[in-house]
Amino acid sequence: MKTDKRTGKRIDISYIVIVAVLLIWFVIIIYPFYNAILISLVSSTDYIKNPFMLIPPKLSFTSYAQLLRGPAVWVGLKNTFMILLFGLPLNLLLTSSMAYAFSRKHFPLKKTLFVLVVFTMFFSGGMVPTFLVVKSLGLINKLASIVLLYGINTFYMILAKSYFESIPESVEESATIEGANDVTILFKIMLPLAKPILATTALFYLVDRWNEWFYSTLFIMSGNTMPLQVIVRRIVVFTVNEFIQSGYALDEFIFAPGIKMAAIIISMVPIMFVYPFMQRYFTKGIMIGAIKG
Repeated sequence: MKTDKRTGKRIDISYIVIVAVLLIWFVIIIYPFYNAILISLVSSTDYIKNPFMLIPPKLSFTSYAQLLRGPAVWVGLKNTFMILLFGLPLNLLLTSSMAYAFSRKHFPLKKTLFVLVVFTMFFSGGMVPTFLVVKSLGLINKLASIVLLYGINTFYMILAKSYFESIPESVEESATIEGANDVTILFKIMLPLAKPILATTALFYLVDRWNEWFYSTLFIMSGNTMPLQVIVRRIVVFTVNEFIQSGYALDEFIFAPGIKMAAIIISMVPIMFVYPFMQRYFTKGIMIGAIKG
């Protein structure tokens, strides 16, 4: 312990050490992201001179222009938005209806079925059986395979179930007395009351759907059907030329690191704009699960 001469207050050395460690950790985390932005915004000459620059000598949007001139990123964006358009409503419908059913005390075989559902969090059917099922349904190289395969996330369903259980039973009893059935109660009473958890699960599913690449890699081989994250992964991991050379003159110079970083930034920007406005729902959703789970 030391004493501040100006204020007379004691300074805890451990507090200073913790702050210093956190600042160092913050720099370690933020710098790679900052460096990726810089690489996408400088020329190859500036990058070769100083790969670990802090301030770019001159901004250049050539990498973005080259990347967006080709069809690959636009096709990926279109396919990803199609997955969101059809997949997100399906996720919310299945998750909210199952969560509501499991939250009701009179649901038949509730405990047994709930254990079977939770069991899927730890064990799955495996990639090969899943692939064979998708193939037998004729969904290979179709976005429907991605939309239908990822219908319910068990963890998100449990969060929604906990929220439904927090709604007083008297609300449902009053609706039942008025002659409402379970479907009417769910859609006209429970869902309007459950807007916070619906926003939470919607944001969870939005992030999952936007970042989807694993099942797409398994079931989609056609470049015209690939979502954005698969396109970005192939640009970063494999090669740039196969995705962009069709849009340029053969003698045009391509700065590969800049193209790769530009692809990463483009894939991150849309979800980064959505997340800050709904961040509080992430915290609220986790707290609901922690309190009721």
